[in-house]
Amino acid sequence: MANQHKKKRDMSGLVMITILILVVAIGAFGIIQQVMPKEVVDPFKDYYATQPTTGNINAKVKVVEFGDYKCPYCKTFTEQIYPQIKKDYIDTGKISFTFGNYAFIGPDSVTAAEAGLSIYKQNPDAFWKYHDLVYQNQGDERTQWATASFLLDLVRKNIPEVDANKVEQDLNNKTYQTEVSTSNVKAEQGGVQGTPAVFINGVQVDNPLDYSSVKAAIEEALKESAK
Repeated sequence: MANQHKKKRDMSGLVMITILILVVAIGAFGIIQQVMPKEVVDPFKDYYATQPTTGNINAKVKVVEFGDYKCPYCKTFTEQIYPQIKKDYIDTGKISFTFGNYAFIGPDSVTAAEAGLSIYKQNPDAFWKYHDLVYQNQGDERTQWATASFLLDLVRKNIPEVDANKVEQDLNNKTYQTEVSTSNVKAEQGGVQGTPAVFINGVQVDNPLDYSSVKAAIEEALKESAK
């Protein structure tokens, strides 16, 4: 009996030690999980190939800007920030750059987005010409200026490589209305709350109108992609 009782005590001690080791191990694992950086899953990874994209489509670093053609800040981004991104990273083949519609300011935001997609489907290069042209002729965001007639007039006068009649037909038939709506939903699911919203490999840039912030975020992404 004495020997049997001793064995029970030894077994109890072994169980306690085992439990203690497990508790310590679980606690250490939890700390490691908190300290280790979590892998960011890009919510737009299946989106880039379906939208107007320029640069190196095979680049590991992918930048997307969600914009509304009526947004004055998007105009600022397009005219002041984008040219620097193009010079430093797009023309050098380091990144791909995608424009995504987040048309929310007014009904004519959707019209402008639909016209852009119609042009993109006809001639991807002409899309960027249209993109810049609309911002150059941007009206007051409080008025409905981006009407079908206004946009078609711009296209007919400035983008001869595009069939304006086909664009008009697409606008009348609302050919790309669903695609614009889907893009809006995709943007909101990815965290877009306003425009312009810029994401680099799925991580949003805090201040897209500050080129130094955009540049730093791209450089960090390039560094991570080289590992």
